[in-house]
Amino acid sequence: MKFVMLICVSGVLFSVLINQYGCRMVTLVGGVVWFAGFASSSLAPNIIVLYFTYGIVAGLFYLLLYWFCCHKL
Repeated sequence: MKFVMLICVSGVLFSVLINQYGCRMVTLVGGVVWFAGFASSSLAPNIIVLYFTYGIVAGLFYLLLYWFCCHKL
């Protein structure tokens, strides 16, 4: 239930970004930031950094890519 709520709430932010910068640019930046968060989580020295890099950075931008793919078909 919380995942669905996060998709709905973040959809407003992502639609503003897509309308302002375009689909291609937002997807490209989202993919790069997701990869950077995912890759940097492998170098995390403690659990707090891992929560931030994998949970927030990679998770938020993965949600951006997921939202874009589901709503632009």
